[in-house]
Amino acid sequence: ALNLWVSGCATKRPTPSAIDESQISAKDPHWTKHREYLTRLLKTIQAKWYAILAESRVAPRRGSRADVTFTINSKGETDIVEVSNADCGKLGVMACENAVTYSQPYPKWAAPMIADLGESQTITISFNYQ
Repeated sequence: ALNLWVSGCATKRPTPSAIDESQISAKDPHWTKHREYLTRLLKTIQAKWYAILAESRVAPRRGSRADVTFTINSKGETDIVEVSNADCGKLGVMACENAVTYSQPYPKWAAPMIADLGESQTITISFNYQ
């Protein structure tokens, strides 16, 4: 399983933050070979989340969050599996889900990545409203 997290301001103009290694917690050692892909994936999702928050003026309360679990396949396509630990309201959850789904397709996996990870993986991202 792979767990990632992003943080954003609970205002209509979130301030982008840098993605660093501390935001990626991979329990599967095969993912460690593909940190560059994960970093790009997380940056893309975070940028889309910030854009959605700015455009929609969704402003869940500070300190709320949603954990979005999804599958991503080797073609870069995603499917939401579940949302858990969500206390940011319906619109806050929708912003998180849409940040994942609106950004697809993500880059296709290269042959070595498919060899390491198989045809699909499950990822959980914790979206934290600050």
